[in-house]
Amino acid sequence: MNEKSPIEDLNAEDVSKVLQTIIANNHETMLAFNDAMSKREALSIRIGKRTTQILRFGIMSILLISALMFFLIQSLSKHIDTMASNITHISATMGNMDKSFSAVTQTLNHIDNTMGGLNSHIEAMRRDIHSVPQMTKTMQVLQENVADMDTSIVNMTGDMRALNQNTSGINQQFAILIQQMRMMTHDVNRMSAPMKMFPF
Repeated sequence: MNEKSPIEDLNAEDVSKVLQTIIANNHETMLAFNDAMSKREALSIRIGKRTTQILRFGIMSILLISALMFFLIQSLSKHIDTMASNITHISATMGNMDKSFSAVTQTLNHIDNTMGGLNSHIEAMRRDIHSVPQMTKTMQVLQENVADMDTSIVNMTGDMRALNQNTSGINQQFAILIQQMRMMTHDVNRMSAPMKMFPF
């Protein structure tokens, strides 16, 4: 004797009720699943937007820092070239001053030698005070020594003027160098000012 399955005992109305019960029981589950998927999709979109904003801000920061570094390096290079030129000019002026000092030293040595000659001739005049011809010769030599000393003093005066001019030139170069240093410091401060906007 064959047994009937429970499904065969159900009529169409019972099957419809069973399907409605299954759909009713799973409706809330499907709604919860759809809500979870919607939240997951919204969270993924939000994470993507936030990541895009972070990357965009990072790239803009890198580009801005690169531009600032480029202009800063260019400004520093310009000022360093100007400073190198000024230092070269100062070195040349110092060389001229050294030559002037050497010339002054030589002139002073020559004056010292001339003074020594004057002293010797004065001593000779004291010894030969009773000899007029000898005194005349001594006076002539004395006049020559005095004239030589005058020439040496004139030369020394010219050397001192040249030394004064060189000193004035080096003072001007130092003033220019100080101005360039101030300009370079101003440029560095101006270039580094936008960096204070960043939190790091």
